[in-house]
Amino acid sequence: MACINWHTVISIVIVVIVKAVGTTFFLLYLPQIFPPVLEENFNSTSTERSTTVPQTSHVTSERNSRYFTTENSRAGCPIRWDLYKGRCYFFSTSEANWEDSKNQCMYEGATLAVINNREEQRFLHDRAGVEIYFIGLRYQISLKSWQWIDDSDFMINHLKDMPNFDCGTIGLEPDVGMASCETPHRWICERIAL
Repeated sequence: MACINWHTVISIVIVVIVKAVGTTFFLLYLPQIFPPVLEENFNSTSTERSTTVPQTSHVTSERNSRYFTTENSRAGCPIRWDLYKGRCYFFSTSEANWEDSKNQCMYEGATLAVINNREEQRFLHDRAGVEIYFIGLRYQISLKSWQWIDDSDFMINHLKDMPNFDCGTIGLEPDVGMASCETPHRWICERIAL
């Protein structure tokens, strides 16, 4: 009769279980580690296009776990967009001038982000971290005042009348910052969640 080497059998069973568990976790978390990015051509520069998928509760920023997206699970944002209070936000990883940034957002069916309250400002600032992002705020020389692209009036009275720069940013400074519209920066797009 053949003698069974139980040490070998137990070792093989343990290796198979570890590989099965490891593969399961890898496949489960792969989309979160390496989100799919579809690139398309837009005016001969690459854009960060995305497809719409439903979102469930997830943290919008690894750096800041205060912002959980626990809204209705049917509300969704495209891949690589963050859901916050019923709105989707896209934080670009490439840079462009303000006008091209605005066009990239329009191409995505969105606008440059408009800040409507202090909570939203805090969310955008915390999510931006140490990067500078263009938002939908620009100094209109003809009107001699700052204007949001949707004509809202949040914080307009608090901004300098004669700016050194002509486009609004968020990121490094705790409040809304300013930069030249021609200097390339990252940008934030905003749209209503589906």
